[in-house]
Amino acid sequence: MKLKQLVIISLVAAIVVPLTISSLIFSTSISKYLADKLESSDLPTALREVRNAVELELTNSIAASRGIANNSFVTKWLETGEAEQKRPEFVDYLEQIRQANSAANAYIVSGLSNNYYTQNGILTTLTSKDTWFTDFTNSHRDYEIAIDVDMATGSMVAYVNYVIKVNGQRSALGGVGRSLDGITDLVKRYKIGESGVLYLTDPDGEIQIHPDSNKVGQKIQPSKLVNRVEHVEINGEKYIKSALSIESIDWYLVAEIPEQELYQAIDDAVFDNLIFGVIIALSGLFIVNALATRLFRPIEAITKAVTNLTEKDGDLTARVSYNENNEIGELANKINLFLSQLHNMFKQVSVASDNVKSVSEHVATNTEHSHLLTVKQFTSTETVAAAVNELDASTVEISNNANLASESATQIVT
Repeated sequence: MKLKQLVIISLVAAIVVPLTISSLIFSTSISKYLADKLESSDLPTALREVRNAVELELTNSIAASRGIANNSFVTKWLETGEAEQKRPEFVDYLEQIRQANSAANAYIVSGLSNNYYTQNGILTTLTSKDTWFTDFTNSHRDYEIAIDVDMATGSMVAYVNYVIKVNGQRSALGGVGRSLDGITDLVKRYKIGESGVLYLTDPDGEIQIHPDSNKVGQKIQPSKLVNRVEHVEINGEKYIKSALSIESIDWYLVAEIPEQELYQAIDDAVFDNLIFGVIIALSGLFIVNALATRLFRPIEAITKAVTNLTEKDGDLTARVSYNENNEIGELANKINLFLSQLHNMFKQVSVASDNVKSVSEHVATNTEHSHLLTVKQFTSTETVAAAVNELDASTVEISNNANLASESATQIVT
């Protein structure tokens, strides 16, 4: 692997690896934080907001019912036998209360006469079947809110029953009935996300108010959802459900939101972070490539120059052309200096070589001359040796002749 590629890969890794790790840590942390915040804070807060709005809708009705129950004229009228001649006055009084509080009706129910008075007169007479009255008057509560159907209009009404003590006994009640249309509109209008809904159930979990009228009457188990978040699957789609108890009417307010939609903001934040990370990584890659190219351009120039030296059979007169005032420029100058010194050294070697050649030629000439002399001397030596041999032969012959003469003389003498 080339050094440039190694540097680019190292720089890219130095950018991408920490960025990837930090992005994963951020995504995990922000997802967990937002999910916890959503489930433990945002969703319960939204439920409490609606519950408070529902109870606020009933606050005026509770105050109006208390006003009827604490009205001394109402108490005295009940104590004195509910005189018929005064009945129109109390009917008018109930009408004024109804109008002032935008109520569906206002009423006084007497356990003494069993009459159920409204702004329209006597609505009905209590019978033994009306156990709701005796159940309330026999309890220790000052008031209760009961949800029932208005017999006149057929709509759901919240009846705020407030106890009236007659001669110290819990013998009657007064109150106003407030239509749940306002609460219904509030619940139906309130949205959590794009398609999250709120609805109300009675204590048994039967849905009473729902934006989708087809679901009214269905049953759930809201008590298991109170102050907690539950993940459920409905028709193949995952939902998050939570609930709060509306104690004033003993109903449950339930929130139901598609899980994907609820966490869409989180997913968008994570996706945006990843996109931002990719942009940073791509920008880093571009910068790293540009930086590596700029850093290695002079090195490549030096490499090219050195390559040219080898291609020109070691032309030491070639020089690296790079004039930038940086480390690479300093390296180029050092290389040029080295090439200059090497060139001078080879020039000196060349001169010395020429001198050696000249001396070698002179030695060769002298050697040749000595060789010729040696050959000539060798030839002369051979001539002398031949003469000596001839002289020796002559001497032997003379000696032989002398011996022969001596022998001859001897023989003559004898």
